[in-house]
Amino acid sequence: MESPLLPAGYDLFWSFVILAPLFLLPAAVVVFRAGLTTGNKVVLMLLAVALPVLGPVAAMVMARFVTPGDPSTEGS
Repeated sequence: MESPLLPAGYDLFWSFVILAPLFLLPAAVVVFRAGLTTGNKVVLMLLAVALPVLGPVAAMVMARFVTPGDPSTEGS
């Protein structure tokens, strides 16, 4: 017997399918508009895809606080 308090597996799946792009699209816009190097943009987008909810939030925060020409973000 299924618990009435827990959602069915297919409900969780479709919620994820709908919510993941809603988080990824704004993150992609913020990351690609930021003045970062191509490598930094790729890393942030991989982070956003790998961690469905926390990744896009972290990518947006990182892209906002990294300034172009910041020596800590450039490769040596």
